[in-house]
Amino acid sequence: MQKPISVLKRQCMKIILPCLLLLVFLPMESFATTNPRYDLAAGALFKVKASDVGIEGGYLHKPQFIISDGPLGTKLKKIRVLEYDNESATCLFQEKILAGQYSLSFVSGSGKNKRILPVSDSFYVHSPIIYLSSSEKIEAGDVLTLGGVYFGDSPKITLEFMHGDKTLKKRCALEKKLLKNFNSREKASVMDCLSSQSYISIKVPKGITEITSVKMTLESPHGSVEKNFNVQDALRHLQTDSRVEMKVPSITERVFAEKRDFYVFGTINKDLVKIPGDIKVEIFKKGSDIALRTIVSSVNPETGTSPDSSIYKDYPEGEAKGLDVAPDLMKAPEDFLFPGNKLLVTNDYFSAMVQGGLTKDFDTSYKDSDGNLLTDLSRGEYIVKVTGISGDLEGYNYTVDIYFEPMRKIFGAFRPDNHKAKFFEYARDNCLRRFWDPFVGHFLIPADNFGGGIYRINKRYRPQNAYEAVNFLDSVNYGTDEDAQVTYVLYNLDRSSYTQKLEVASVLKANLTGTKRTQFIYYDIGEPSLSYVPASTDKAEKISIDGRFRQFKWGDNLNLTRAEIFDYNPEDHDNQCNLESETPMIIDLSPEDGLELALGDEISIYGVVPPIPTTVTAITDPHSEFFYSADNYIQNIRYTISSRDESEKLETKIVNLGRKYTTSQENYYYSGYEFKHDFHLEKKGRYVFELQVMDKNGAEIAGGSEKFTVIVK
Repeated sequence: MQKPISVLKRQCMKIILPCLLLLVFLPMESFATTNPRYDLAAGALFKVKASDVGIEGGYLHKPQFIISDGPLGTKLKKIRVLEYDNESATCLFQEKILAGQYSLSFVSGSGKNKRILPVSDSFYVHSPIIYLSSSEKIEAGDVLTLGGVYFGDSPKITLEFMHGDKTLKKRCALEKKLLKNFNSREKASVMDCLSSQSYISIKVPKGITEITSVKMTLESPHGSVEKNFNVQDALRHLQTDSRVEMKVPSITERVFAEKRDFYVFGTINKDLVKIPGDIKVEIFKKGSDIALRTIVSSVNPETGTSPDSSIYKDYPEGEAKGLDVAPDLMKAPEDFLFPGNKLLVTNDYFSAMVQGGLTKDFDTSYKDSDGNLLTDLSRGEYIVKVTGISGDLEGYNYTVDIYFEPMRKIFGAFRPDNHKAKFFEYARDNCLRRFWDPFVGHFLIPADNFGGGIYRINKRYRPQNAYEAVNFLDSVNYGTDEDAQVTYVLYNLDRSSYTQKLEVASVLKANLTGTKRTQFIYYDIGEPSLSYVPASTDKAEKISIDGRFRQFKWGDNLNLTRAEIFDYNPEDHDNQCNLESETPMIIDLSPEDGLELALGDEISIYGVVPPIPTTVTAITDPHSEFFYSADNYIQNIRYTISSRDESEKLETKIVNLGRKYTTSQENYYYSGYEFKHDFHLEKKGRYVFELQVMDKNGAEIAGGSEKFTVIVK
């Protein structure tokens, strides 16, 4: 008997529908992947997008991921998926595997329907590191510092100190969250933590006399991660020889952009060292005993220091500013172009210049003692070894790990001191790499903080700085538009300043100001802190308010920071701010919500604007190598002021705030991204202020408008 058509249809649909669903939910091997790069340590979160798997416009259905050190689909470890939606999956990497490069694959389905697609062959796993800081020996009270570990959201940390056949456990907690809003980041690098001051310091507990190893357990909402540290790795960072104190690379600045040049600097204890002697500095790739760099001094045996005859003091590319020596200037043994002699020894310090490859085309043979071209210091982990080979420093040994890895970075001016302190604190708390150690080509004595002078070689110095802001080497695959992450502090930045002409100009030149990975921050009150005399009291006692950093929102080109209301003074001028003013005033920290003032009062509106996308022009003045000027920027703010009784009034005021930090200061420090604009309203009434930022050519800039009301009573 023939079955009815309706029955056949139902049976066919039972077969066809599952097939259609499989076609919808399963990605196909032919889809191309973007091959993203991941840099992770155990405990890190990362995100995989559907587009990374090749599902453009599709979505991930019950995703699984595996990492492998073999052929596609070889399961070494399974990645835990915490959550997923149509477009991405958030994963937790907490596996115990050796540091190295692996591949990440996407798995969907099972059995005959199982599909495995490549996501990335650049899945890099990094090991945490450990530092021990001490004087002569490791004992109770010494400080144990852990860096390069993802600490997560308020984790619990247990340390087990093994000494001899005994074990002592110590439970600790972080004083503050070192990584904020981590869940919102698509990926994280352990190097980001190491490159800033994001580490934890714990005192070695009582009862410890000799540490053999340390086990650390991190417990978080996502599970626990264990890490074991061998004390030999820790001892690499332990300075037990009091003849020398190593200053550079400092503990927070041991991560560099790939191929960067860098200094090694140590101060000499003159009470213990009378004739320093020759020093050797070597660079090794981690795990190798072959020196990639060998730099040896050539001192006078009688004095133990570098003789003047070995220093190229009339070097035409150099500029002495209170200091006429530098390791860059060494010309013996061999000749000035030989990289292996760039080590200066004085009675007070020694310093070596190590070339990584960035400036190998400028005044160097870039060859070793056998005449072979040097190998660039490419991405990876290295060891710096310092050895004393003669004089009173004979037998001195020091080793430290350094890294050539991508970093999130922060740039800005460092003055005044209260701003510098907040700058460094923000870098630490937000895992940002800041730069305080001297760049190669900008030699100074770190302990003097510029007080001892500077020796500058612009053609070697400025490429180092510009390269840290934005990668310009085709052979290096990070620091580009896809993964560059730079933060700029818009405070006290003159448009003619070094920071503007080199560091800010670098992102303008690369057209990166319009990307979400380039961030601009400012003080919410316009200052690191403010002290003022409140107008509401009869006593001239100042009160203080503290400023915090705020980030410009995406697409926003104007932020108001405060308004000051005080008795009208015809001597006041736009963009002139005396931070030690004794004038009684009212400060309003939300002027955009509206202001009220009495007849006869004056108001000062403070605010900040960011750089805007533009081209740049090379500055051709003498000594301006690598300097650029922005072809366009926010130059003015147009105010439209209207009231019921009067017609609209237009005023255009320039953006260029000048500050006096002390009353005795003769000149103003100007900032091209900030402003103070004064207004005196001579009649009672309700006024509407409309603000619009204008570029250099008088064009309006989107996202640069504000509107608020001022009531004069």
